[in-house]
Amino acid sequence: MRLISLIVIFLFGSSFAAAFAAVPDVLFRGTVTPLLTRNAAAYCSADVGPTSFQRSSTDQALISFPNIYYALFNGADAPTYFTLSGTARLSFANAHHGKIKFDQPDTYPADVRQPVFSQYSETYNATLGRLIVKFQIVFASCTLDVSNIYWN
Repeated sequence: MRLISLIVIFLFGSSFAAAFAAVPDVLFRGTVTPLLTRNAAAYCSADVGPTSFQRSSTDQALISFPNIYYALFNGADAPTYFTLSGTARLSFANAHHGKIKFDQPDTYPADVRQPVFSQYSETYNATLGRLIVKFQIVFASCTLDVSNIYWN
């Protein structure tokens, strides 16, 4: 990694390398991008609104959402609705996936309170103080794409 950094500094100058530094352990604030996914079995969506993000270690991060909705269609019966909100903990199994743990009622099924997330990526520009976080929340019957922009 150090060799790559040296090559980037040599080719593009130190200001370019500094702009894409590691994400600092600070609280970022931003806005949730409007999200909606629907299929024959379910839908999931997220409200537009304020969000915060903090990467506290290589295997943990905190993220907040105003509201995430997950509805399961049960044939002729009324859909089953779940609402998730507040701060959630991203627990990484590796750099790109893990579990997201919402603090929600124990009456919710475990796969709703603690779904898998995948395809995680973050891009930080230190010069602008901008962090872009992208990943997918994978519920049993619906996958929600998350793409949030944060500022410090």
